[in-house]
Amino acid sequence: MNRLVDENTLADRLNVSVHTLRRNRMKDDGIPYYKVSGPRSAVRYDLQKVQEYLEDKSKK
Repeated sequence: MNRLVDENTLADRLNVSVHTLRRNRMKDDGIPYYKVSGPRSAVRYDLQKVQEYLEDKSKK
């Protein structure tokens, strides 16, 4: 089962700022995320997809 986390949680796990994650979302090749719409839209990150992204980036 995939686990979704918010940007604050991911920023803490990666030891980066929330601003860095937000800036990263503007890139076409940034960390994959989901935009959850509703009365209060939110961004969520799938930890498995984040791990795969980071592993792929480290190989390049």
